[in-house]
Amino acid sequence: MTPALQLFCVACPGVGAVDYPAWGALLPAWVQVRPVPLVEVPGLSAAVAGQLARRVEMDVRRLPYAVIGHGFGALAACELLYALRERGAPGSLGLFASGSVAPSRWAEYQRGIASWRPAACVSQAAYRHRPRTPLACPVHVLAGVDDGPRKAQLKAWSEETTGRLQLRLFEGDHRFIRDRQADVLAYLVRQLDGLAGRWPGAEAV
Repeated sequence: MTPALQLFCVACPGVGAVDYPAWGALLPAWVQVRPVPLVEVPGLSAAVAGQLARRVEMDVRRLPYAVIGHGFGALAACELLYALRERGAPGSLGLFASGSVAPSRWAEYQRGIASWRPAACVSQAAYRHRPRTPLACPVHVLAGVDDGPRKAQLKAWSEETTGRLQLRLFEGDHRFIRDRQADVLAYLVRQLDGLAGRWPGAEAV
């Protein structure tokens, strides 16, 4: 079966790292899983986001796509979409932000976990939110009911889009995306199935 859309999975090391390549065998054939490793984490500068955008730009111009990231990868996925918009690339069908507070709440959240933050995540604290004209694609926020972020910090993802915001809670902590993988993938398939026939164009980033 020819893929109907691409799912770019922005991966970064640390707590809750996801084996995105394995998803290719678990999702329907009409979803093409495209892992996007994030190597340069500190600060997630515009230059780093631009590098990610250049890496996927040719692909997003040939087939509709959505983007997902977990933890800090969710912020990177959001920055990727802003960088693609700056390059005039076609818009995303949707952003799936998993296991992370909204970009505008990142500094606040990091202050709250400073005393017990995992060493592998220290460099991520350097990220600073840059207010911009919001994206237009829908944003789906996935979170574990026992993870740290408060609902207000999750719902603040609405600041990043003029489109629809949907919050979906799963049983578990920050590792819910692995521990509840079947439930997460079933949710993704339901949402992507409604998007597969759409092509929003550059104005819908």
